[in-house]
Amino acid sequence: MSLSVQQLNSDCTFLFAFSPACTTNHPDHSFNILLDPWLAGQSSVLHPIFQYTKHTEKPHITSLADLEQKLDLIIISQDKPDHCHRETLCTLPRTQRVKILTTPASAKKIKSWKYFAEDLIHVIPAYDAKRDEESTLSIKLPAHTSSSAESEGEITITHLPPSRSDLTKVHNGIAITYRPPGTIPPSLQQQQQQQQQQQPQPSSARDLDDGDAPQPITTPTLSILFTPHGLSPTTLQPYITTHLLPRTATDTNPPPTLTLLIHSLSHDRNPPCLGGSVVHGAPGGLEILRLLQNLRVSVGCWIGAHDGPVERGGWSVKWLKSRSYGVGEVQAWVDEEGLGTRVRALGGGEDCEVG
Repeated sequence: MSLSVQQLNSDCTFLFAFSPACTTNHPDHSFNILLDPWLAGQSSVLHPIFQYTKHTEKPHITSLADLEQKLDLIIISQDKPDHCHRETLCTLPRTQRVKILTTPASAKKIKSWKYFAEDLIHVIPAYDAKRDEESTLSIKLPAHTSSSAESEGEITITHLPPSRSDLTKVHNGIAITYRPPGTIPPSLQQQQQQQQQQQPQPSSARDLDDGDAPQPITTPTLSILFTPHGLSPTTLQPYITTHLLPRTATDTNPPPTLTLLIHSLSHDRNPPCLGGSVVHGAPGGLEILRLLQNLRVSVGCWIGAHDGPVERGGWSVKWLKSRSYGVGEVQAWVDEEGLGTRVRALGGGEDCEVG
């Protein structure tokens, strides 16, 4: 089981390929997720006079039609144009009916374009630890064989919303877990199917693919936390304790692990009246690692995002202050505190395997 990560630009566009152990012989068994595609053109907030951003580094590809991999999902983390980029999303051929999972504001924006069929656009609700199952989208992964001994797998997608005090509303997160087919014991799966026949599940956000509730597993779960602008630890902690930990604990009892954290290294800050810290950068990432260490969750890899070279303009960026941190500098801090995480920076087209 592995997770391949490719960064398609120098910003926040990532392609994830989740693969079970048998993918070497069956390449179609991988599950591919595209996150926040912005490949060509500028992004602007309200109007370029107010704010615009352009990449100054060429992306790996300039159109979604050029992707070699078959996409299973597209996830849009927020409605800001550098994450929900109309020009890029509309390069996906209409013949490719790929589900788009996103926040309520982004869903409304994408539907207004009249480019994608509305049945392909699904809202990820704001996560509520008191309603874990109802506020998480769960997708079944069918067994690779027809054998009754092989069970299904599961992918969960969760939206961790910004705090109410966040003026910018960009400090949110998308969390993903992956359990390959064969990780839910068949006896438990059959028991659950019988229960569903006797008492149908209530309609909820989890009904995207009729996902099952988590069950005890024997294979480690791959997991991603994508929060390029940063995320409040108080927002993150309920998700870790209620959702992630039950899915990463196995009967062999290894340390619970977050496979991948995607978080900026560079720190961007505006005056308080314009929202204050826009991108939390390395200091915010270290704060997340400390929280997870206190919760006895190890983090395998931290990949930078929102760190590439860009051209900014417009009235709102006149007071923006940026501080860049290098991978070596951040790695030294991580090692000094004994946080046990490898820090990496990719770029347009670069990839790596984690987990």
